[in-house]
Amino acid sequence: MGRTGARPRPTRPRPRARFLEGRAKTLSVLEVDFPLASHSPDRLRRALFALRIQVIAEIRQQIGGRVVHWMRVVEFDGAPIGESRGSALQRELLGLLEDAPTLRRASAAVYSASTG
Repeated sequence: MGRTGARPRPTRPRPRARFLEGRAKTLSVLEVDFPLASHSPDRLRRALFALRIQVIAEIRQQIGGRVVHWMRVVEFDGAPIGESRGSALQRELLGLLEDAPTLRRASAAVYSASTG
């Protein structure tokens, strides 16, 4: 007897994000975890800028097939990120990272301002 349904596609690995709570109940460390194949520091920086988040310090490490960023973050005005804002930011950040088109690497051709 044959199968009636199509074989489900394997889901592609997705980025993950979560805030780690600081001592004063503020959300000061943002952990973002990407599959190595879709890792793009530029995409992450653009998404954080769009959400008006300032990165104070960052540690990045490759762990197996993933790249993990730990970032100390604050609002653009330097204020700590509150719990309710953190929940919304987490959802919005994941939406921006998942919806962004795949970035292409620059070609090997070198551009010169003098030659155009």
